[in-house]
Amino acid sequence: MLDVISDSQYFNAHYLAKCQVDTPSNIVEQAWRIALQHRTDFHKVVDFGAGDGKFAFGGKYNNYIGYEIDKRRTHERDLPPNANIVHKCAFSEIRGGFDLCIGNPPYVRHHELNDEWQLKIASQLSDGLGIRLDRRSNAFIYFLCQAILKTKNDALIVQVIPYEWVSRPSCAFLREYISQQSWRVKVYRFKQDVFAHSKVLTTASITVIDKSDKSGKWDFYSIDANFNSVKVESATGSNQNVLQYKRRTENNYAQRGLSPGGQKIFCLTEQSRKEFNLEIGTDVVPCITNIRPIPDSITKLTKQNFNKYLVDAGEKCWLIATTTSPSPNLSAYLDSIPESERDNYTCRNQSPWWCYRPHAVPDLLYGSGFTKFGPKVFINSVGAVAVGAVHGIHKVKHITKDKLRAAIRNFDFESKVVSHSGALKKIEVNQMNSVLGTILEHV
Repeated sequence: MLDVISDSQYFNAHYLAKCQVDTPSNIVEQAWRIALQHRTDFHKVVDFGAGDGKFAFGGKYNNYIGYEIDKRRTHERDLPPNANIVHKCAFSEIRGGFDLCIGNPPYVRHHELNDEWQLKIASQLSDGLGIRLDRRSNAFIYFLCQAILKTKNDALIVQVIPYEWVSRPSCAFLREYISQQSWRVKVYRFKQDVFAHSKVLTTASITVIDKSDKSGKWDFYSIDANFNSVKVESATGSNQNVLQYKRRTENNYAQRGLSPGGQKIFCLTEQSRKEFNLEIGTDVVPCITNIRPIPDSITKLTKQNFNKYLVDAGEKCWLIATTTSPSPNLSAYLDSIPESERDNYTCRNQSPWWCYRPHAVPDLLYGSGFTKFGPKVFINSVGAVAVGAVHGIHKVKHITKDKLRAAIRNFDFESKVVSHSGALKKIEVNQMNSVLGTILEHV
């Protein structure tokens, strides 16, 4: 059985701060209401990542056990007599055989997970389920896999988890596995931001997996602020299916923005650049980290527009040039960065820590996030590097940049992309590659 990494190694203050998001009581009540629509009561109930123990209340069961690593979360709560919370890792040795797994597992992005822990848990779950987990999965997917593994063959799983799991490529392995088992799935997407009090920027859902129902059907619902649910035609909430994913080709391909090792370090404002006397073209190069300040009416990001909307506006628009031999001024800047600020996966795996692998300058720039119809798109006349949530389209051929931009702007993304957080939607790189392929077919 897995030799679980100690609390002090993995569940540190940083991780716990990411996890500690209380589930609103009305969401707990709704989750139990949905669970009781499928079964009248339950014998053995488990909650992986029990938090403050809210899910111990409001249900009908003979026995409830919650697993919560942080002892501070439940020390003041009196539980029902048939409920118990164990302060240990949810992936430690657990016999299983539960009739229901209910709860709100922690949402932590995959790159914030401890590498050793992630590898061991992925291996354990892969062996148990007989599938290969995608290591790009966020933490809640590991917990959902554990729920599947530790419940009975006819059990019910009810989880408050990000809605993104129904479409993200990193979750495809799990969707495929569930479909192979022919289990019934119902996903209730909240229209409102149920975690508005926290920093969790994702659309929430109540996901139901009924192992006893072998129909293999997937149904999607939209829930309003009064918990009225309406069935919708697809995961997008419209009558359109989710935009397909397509791998990049040699030309006309999309690429995500550069992640050099932290925008706080590598991307500077004009004021910071001048403070350290960094030379444009030698020490720093133009970049774009935020596409929102640029008006949608602009077609080309020229030097004039770049200066007006980014440089003069105080945006982070200068990227530290990748080099193994920095100038004296750039060396002085790099030496000023505290070690704690560059203690991240990317910087630790670069040598020297500031010498990132560069991206080519894209022909077009676009924002991966949008709220209506589709993303902003600009011809990259200034030669800026795309960083972070700003993505690029490279090696445009067989079509002019103007025509390609116009075609992208006329494409209806909104009805084909799953909501990320509230009105915000995000287009994945390979979804954009799919769009580019469709556009070029008609050139």
